[in-house]
Amino acid sequence: MREEIANDLHELRRNITRELDALNHEFDDVRAGQLDLSNMVADLKKHLCSLQASYVNIVLGKNKWKKLKWVLGVFVFAIVGVLTYKFLK
Repeated sequence: MREEIANDLHELRRNITRELDALNHEFDDVRAGQLDLSNMVADLKKHLCSLQASYVNIVLGKNKWKKLKWVLGVFVFAIVGVLTYKFLK
């Protein structure tokens, strides 16, 4: 009887350890995903800052409307990325 209980406890410990390892692995994947998103947002912020000077040059240059639409499209894309990151966080 004791041997059966000991075997059951041993099996239970192995199952719990296996489940905890799987949960830790999933947690690590989530953390890595958060770091990727954080890096992406930082890159978008840098890109947006570099576009500000280009924005002034484009607005003052020829084909203002086409270039303005392009810059606004990039700006909207950056804002959507930042907002998505904030809501997923």
